Amino acid sequence: MEYTGKVPKYKVNRPITNQELELKLEQKINSGAQPNYQLSVISINSKSMQLVDKFFLWKGLLTFVAIAGLALITWMLIGNILISYDKPSGLAGDWGFLLAILLMAIPVALLNLWILHKDLGFTHYPILLDRLNGKVHFFRQDGSVSSSKWSDIFFCFARVKNQTWEIQGHILDENQEIVIDTFSFSEVGVGEQDRQQLLSYWEFVRTYMENGPSEVASEIEACLPISQKKETFIFAMLRMRYILSSIPFPLQLILLAFYLLIYPARWIAMHASKIPKWPAELEALSHAAPGDPYHRDASTNT
Repeated sequence: MEYTGKVPKYKVNRPITNQELELKLEQKINSGAQPNYQLSVISINSKSMQLVDKFFLWKGLLTFVAIAGLALITWMLIGNILISYDKPSGLAGDWGFLLAILLMAIPVALLNLWILHKDLGFTHYPILLDRLNGKVHFFRQDGSVSSSKWSDIFFCFARVKNQTWEIQGHILDENQEIVIDTFSFSEVGVGEQDRQQLLSYWEFVRTYMENGPSEVASEIEACLPISQKKETFIFAMLRMRYILSSIPFPLQLILLAFYLLIYPARWIAMHASKIPKWPAELEALSHAAPGDPYHRDASTNT
């Protein structure tokens, strides 16, 4: 449930910090970690690999919060109107009180509508690792696409809040000094131990771009079926089960129950959002050449 980059947005037009310099991840240096794809791959072939963004997992949570907030406001307004209506003086006797409640409810309602707006837009914001051209392309929140050379991107661990870490890619200006754009990969970790485990995901990305698909394709057990359609309930449950498989079983049940609670809001958010579409020249990279031995996508899931 980490929304930095969406709420609030990443800070840009700033210099690289000392901490980012200390935690820089080098594209050419093997970290020694075992590559792990973390069920984040949409498609892979010899030309490109498409990954999901970090907001995909908890999409619908903001919608849940917004709907709950709007429902509470509506219940309070209707409840007070009904109470006033039953009084001898009727609504006229409580008009000042009801007006005050309405004036207080308006900014709260607008805040919830803003939260709802933040959760809609696109079903996901994919990242395309373009090995053919040595570039990385990613969807921004507004639906535009950013493209940069893999070798020019400044990758690092970043602490987004408290002890939560993620891997960020900073797009720098011509002098390689000022951050002008930022994206993050799907995996996040809490605490120093998890930060070290993020290296496995970085190594998965780095190995594909530097060494090719032969060293990582066999690690991919299943691809996310979201490039052409919106996720199904069954696959959403399977994905959550996979993600939670490493934690104690009782906690798995609690988190799965929570996920089921917010799933109706996730369904609303998904179906009110658009499926992202790459420009034609980038979409072509996602399609494997005939006979490509490293081709994997939802159609190859078993």
